[in-house]
Amino acid sequence: MFPTIIDEQRYILIDTPGFNDEVCSDIEVFEEILESLLALTPYCDLAGILYVHDITQNRFNKSAKLNLDMLEALSGEEFFKEVTILTTMWGNMNPPTFKAAEKRQAELKQGPWKTLIDGGARVISHAKGVAEPQDPINEEEKVKLEEQRKLAREELEEIISYYKTSERVTPTIQKELRAKVGILSTKAGDVLRRHNLPPTPNQMDNNGTTVPNSPSCRTDDSSAAPQSPLSPGDTADSGNETSRPRTQERPRESGPNSGRSSDKEILLKLAWILFLFRVVTWFLRKRS
Repeated sequence: MFPTIIDEQRYILIDTPGFNDEVCSDIEVFEEILESLLALTPYCDLAGILYVHDITQNRFNKSAKLNLDMLEALSGEEFFKEVTILTTMWGNMNPPTFKAAEKRQAELKQGPWKTLIDGGARVISHAKGVAEPQDPINEEEKVKLEEQRKLAREELEEIISYYKTSERVTPTIQKELRAKVGILSTKAGDVLRRHNLPPTPNQMDNNGTTVPNSPSCRTDDSSAAPQSPLSPGDTADSGNETSRPRTQERPRESGPNSGRSSDKEILLKLAWILFLFRVVTWFLRKRS
């Protein structure tokens, strides 16, 4: 999370992980995103979503489909107008490659992104992004890099400033969380289950074929799907204290490394709590 001020308006930018991660499972990524929303709900509203897409990707693969379906489920149709689709990796393209990228973006607008765009979402080419150097650079290169960073910041500030005057709309996921809907029972949770979990035996016919239109997993059986974090309590607007997000404990592992895993989880939780405390402190200081 990155606190910032643009046009005298306070924002917190949340860099969420993507699905199909090499280290974390999709359910772990999903829980991490939802925990961030749960933690910030008492202090600020979700103003908008910046959906970042690498324009050099030639195929709209399964991972991209999951990300897009999840975005639509988290937002809800009323919130589509608060979604900005940012296409990146435009820099250092030769003319033929640039033309091909423009064609690809036009196809995405008429294809996978059409539902969002019809609902009011914007598509912006983030052409001034900066690739951070992997190796040490000299002073001249540092000056050039800082100038590129400045242009990139100005472009992003212009994009985000749109939300200063935009109409405030509550996304579907916040409505569901405030209504204490279980995470896997939300529309986004349903998307995750459809993409990731295999059908259960009662969803198959005698030949082992999945029954059409059946959900990916049962919702009435706690063993059929991973358990989700608990929903938040009432928000600060209602005058009640909001409970801190918690996740259900996973079965403890046995073996020589089980203690190490537990210690690592504790350290990660402490780091998360400390960072959240710093963010809240920053907001209170700015407010005073």
